[in-house]
Amino acid sequence: MSRNLVEHTITYSSASANSVKLVGNFGNWTGCVDMEKKKSEDTDDCMNHYHSRVFVPKGCTIQYKFFVNNKHWGFDPYIASTVDDDGLCNVYLMVQVS
Repeated sequence: MSRNLVEHTITYSSASANSVKLVGNFGNWTGCVDMEKKKSEDTDDCMNHYHSRVFVPKGCTIQYKFFVNNKHWGFDPYIASTVDDDGLCNVYLMVQVS
């Protein structure tokens, strides 16, 4: 792995999600990555939690979105969204150097 790349974990949580795929500019918007379902240790937690690790250039801005239950696009409501040149809404995130 290049020294210019850093690992970043992307998460998604939803009570209704049975499967979540991740797609973004870090993969040139080609192919979806199956996100791993993570069990909550909190027995009262009714959410399904998913995560995926990506490797991106230090200090870059990444754009991504989630394909939920193989039928609709999902977004992280806690991270800002942007509309790209094609009019599509994506989450964008500045990846900090750690």
